[in-house]
Amino acid sequence: MMFRRKQWLGLGAGIFIFLLSVSVVLAKEHKQSLLYLENQNRRSFTELTESVRNIDVALSKAVLSREPAILNQLSHEITANAAFAKSSLGQLPVTDINLDKTQKYLAQVGDYTVYLAEKTQRNQPVTEADVKTMLSLLGYADHLSNTLLSLEETYFGGNTTFSDMISMTQKASAAEDNPDNQFTVLEQKFGNYPRLIYDGAFSDHLDNRQAEYLVDKPEISKKEAQEAARNFLGTERVKSIKCIGESQNTIPVSYSFTGKLADDTDYSIDITKQGGEVLYYLNNRENHTANLSVEDAMEKGLAFLKSIGRGNVTASYYEIGDGFLTLNYCPLNGDIREYPDLMKLRISLDNGEILAYEAKGYLLNHRKREVPEFMPFHPEEHIDSSIQISSVNRALIPTDDGREIYAYELKGKLNNRDYLVYINAETGNTEQILLVIENENGVLTE
Repeated sequence: MMFRRKQWLGLGAGIFIFLLSVSVVLAKEHKQSLLYLENQNRRSFTELTESVRNIDVALSKAVLSREPAILNQLSHEITANAAFAKSSLGQLPVTDINLDKTQKYLAQVGDYTVYLAEKTQRNQPVTEADVKTMLSLLGYADHLSNTLLSLEETYFGGNTTFSDMISMTQKASAAEDNPDNQFTVLEQKFGNYPRLIYDGAFSDHLDNRQAEYLVDKPEISKKEAQEAARNFLGTERVKSIKCIGESQNTIPVSYSFTGKLADDTDYSIDITKQGGEVLYYLNNRENHTANLSVEDAMEKGLAFLKSIGRGNVTASYYEIGDGFLTLNYCPLNGDIREYPDLMKLRISLDNGEILAYEAKGYLLNHRKREVPEFMPFHPEEHIDSSIQISSVNRALIPTDDGREIYAYELKGKLNNRDYLVYINAETGNTEQILLVIENENGVLTE
């Protein structure tokens, strides 16, 4: 009898230990899943803010222009960014918050500039009513951009998760003066913007193309992808790694992993299903003290790219914030800068550690290209002679409709403003004009 009782006690203890172990494993998996979702939310929110900022800048240019070619270019730019913004907003967990008007604005804001571009191409004048509508749309874009930047400061400036931010919004009242209710206030501001009924929504064909760099590469298994992730991170640095899922309806398709590094830093990494290439990597380490100069950090970034076989590049424009440097590296084909193939890095300014790496542009576009003969170039034949040209480079630039154009890249100054002008290498036509913004926070273009 005593023996049977001990058997039952032993069995009960075993079951208890088993259940405890299961609960610990499930809790750990739940934490990893939450971390993965938070990283996805951060990425989508950053892309949303960036796209809306691009809409704001493009609209401010469109208000001033009456030239069909420029309006056509800006309309494509606005429509594309509106589509990106809608997609990013759709990936955020805001289903319990009514943002119908915001979504509608993003769906239609590009259509009006398309309408104006087509109108000017038919030699029809831009009316005062058209300008009034554009100024109204610009006002909404400016408000949306400022609100998102304010939310971003709250979101990234502390330990607030996106779920926390949504929870605060849901609990707050709808009063416009309530600072915790910016999503609702954002929606209220879109109550009276013009109802637009025009054709010309941004085509989805760009999202359906293949990843050029991965075309001839074989598909890999989840296990092989995990090994590729370990190799990228450094096997000795990986404390834990777990596959969270596989991306759906995206190009390229990827396996997503999360885990901890040896210093207990959380990370996430995406490995392409075709080819086993690193698509995206994010290290969540915080508390960065700026010890390195921008130049030193750029050298760290270049050394990293060389270590993964992507060292034939030149650093492009950059931004400084929260103790790290975010910048683009442009691959080179001889002396030609291939801008469609940009790679993005985030580098800690305390020790030069790579905190983020994004290679989507490179994987989608990089391939062996046939370079045409560049026409003889004389700047004075294409741009105002009053601009002071400081450099001329050869470049490949992307267009809004998915094409690529070889061009001369001119950097110059006029009226204390820096510009980049892109002249088609075969036709001599001006393809793009960018304003270069340089301050203590970085060097960017608009």
